[in-house]
Amino acid sequence: MLEHYNTYFKFRVPRSEKSIGYVFGLIEQSKIPAHVVEYSISQTTIEQIFQYFANLEQEDKVNTVFKKEGGMMIKKQVSLSMAGAGKERHTSKP
Repeated sequence: MLEHYNTYFKFRVPRSEKSIGYVFGLIEQSKIPAHVVEYSISQTTIEQIFQYFANLEQEDKVNTVFKKEGGMMIKKQVSLSMAGAGKERHTSKP
């Protein structure tokens, strides 16, 4: 499950030997017993794939840490990349 709030659920179904049509048919058969009112099925877009890898790359480069110093909340972003090892950027928040 990727997301859930109120009666909204978002799932990722691994692609195997089953087609998107198979998944559609399965949900269509089960929607009345499962009390499903609305649903949609779609394949992952190329944009979603690129965004996924961009987010992974960003997570690898920066680790954000919050620390309380002198009565202020300090946000430290510690670079984890080889080129920027040990470098910190500070942002103060009252």
